Amino acid sequence: MWTYLESLRSKPDEYKMRFAYMASGVITAFIFGAWVWLTFIHVSASDAEKDAQARAELQSATAGQATSTIGSWDEIKRITEQMKKSFDEGLNTIESTIQATATTTVPAEAATSTPARAVNVPRRP
Repeated sequence: MWTYLESLRSKPDEYKMRFAYMASGVITAFIFGAWVWLTFIHVSASDAEKDAQARAELQSATAGQATSTIGSWDEIKRITEQMKKSFDEGLNTIESTIQATATTTVPAEAATSTPARAVNVPRRP
């Protein structure tokens, strides 16, 4: 093998590129194979039992949540209706205040008086 690697220097560039491509492919396949073996194949029986137990616990927990979710949706609907009602009441109050303000008259003295002058405050150096 060492003689082959030493003779690789004298080969054309295309041959070197093909060799590098094949070497990287073999290394990638080895890494991928190790990952597959560790992730999917190397599962012990105790892990499978733990997974089955976890699935059963999850199913029992979610079955109880289905009924509580229905109740909470009714609660959310009730709260939303209350919010709409209070929002509409707030808008009605604002509209009535604007209408009452628009109908009042401004005294003639206030309409013709000049605004107060701004006071010049010296700045610190």
